[in-house]
Amino acid sequence: MRRTEALRARAPARAGVLPTGTWTVDPARSTVAFRLRHLMVVPVRGRFDTFEGTVTVEPGGRTHARGCVKVATLDTGDAVRDERLRGPEFFDVQNSPEISFASTSVESLDDESLRIAGELTIGQITRELVLLARQKAARPESIELDVSGELSRREFGIESPQLLDAGISDKVELALAISLHKDG
Repeated sequence: MRRTEALRARAPARAGVLPTGTWTVDPARSTVAFRLRHLMVVPVRGRFDTFEGTVTVEPGGRTHARGCVKVATLDTGDAVRDERLRGPEFFDVQNSPEISFASTSVESLDDESLRIAGELTIGQITRELVLLARQKAARPESIELDVSGELSRREFGIESPQLLDAGISDKVELALAISLHKDG
């Protein structure tokens, strides 16, 4: 997996959102999903079934987040489409088996929301991505977050004349339901 070192956070996350410690994504209680439009109207939804991630909040409030998904676990509900997306024309899972994200800054927006900026790597292309996270539930040993973002598939080299002909939108909406469990 290609890793990017996380940079300093611009503003410490408040204890109301993420208390100090290391938090690990629970894949059994989390989802990593996306949506784009076909013919600019019909939504096409998909998800990745295998993923991992951590969030580390240092005592001073500096926060780092990282995660990756296994591209081979892409599932749009259409086996033929999924195989084509995993192939060399799109994600090229043989040469680039993971998509990774590493935060460069985590900023509290209010007591329940975070702005997470970072670097997303798909294949050999790394671009900045901004995610918004909203706390849905919090217990001493677990936190539930809804995370959203948006990217341009073309900026990551995911394009083909067939996609344009099929009317597939460039904009990909990300929707993650993340359950974090405190380590140790």
